[in-house]
Amino acid sequence: QRATDEGTRHVAVGQIDYARPFDNDNKLELGAKSIIRSADNDFAFENLEPGTGEWENDPNVSNRFIYGEQVYAAYGIYSQTLGSWKLSAGSTLEYTRIDTELKTTGEENDQRYLNLFPSATALYTLNDMNSFKLTYSRRIDRPNSWRLNPFPDIADTLNIRLGNPNLQPEFIQSLEVGH
Repeated sequence: QRATDEGTRHVAVGQIDYARPFDNDNKLELGAKSIIRSADNDFAFENLEPGTGEWENDPNVSNRFIYGEQVYAAYGIYSQTLGSWKLSAGSTLEYTRIDTELKTTGEENDQRYLNLFPSATALYTLNDMNSFKLTYSRRIDRPNSWRLNPFPDIADTLNIRLGNPNLQPEFIQSLEVGH
């Protein structure tokens, strides 16, 4: 048996940020970011036929998987200092588009979602040695291309990997308290 894995991957990132301090105690930050990823993965798995000595493609394992991801985000954060308190609150609005195509079977899967990710931080400084911080944020963990590819990856026979094209992103609510 032999396997070859040929593919191309492209990533483009664009970002613009703006910060406007109003005075020493107030600041507004705005920004936008886009991430565009594409991958074309062609996995060929072949068996050596004993009778002919020829390598023959195994269509049960070989596959070509096309992956495209576009993420567009805009954010705003306002921060303010009030005596011993440093406060900030913001939010990110994010649109995600994911397109997958398993060329081997013609199976396509498209996902589109729009999400809001708020965040807030409160820091209280008691003295030079002690401060207390409370932070909240909502985040996302999107499945990557190998998690979405439904064909088994058996390049390593001890670690067979199989993805799910219907896998949805994971959302995380994070609350942190610190001293």
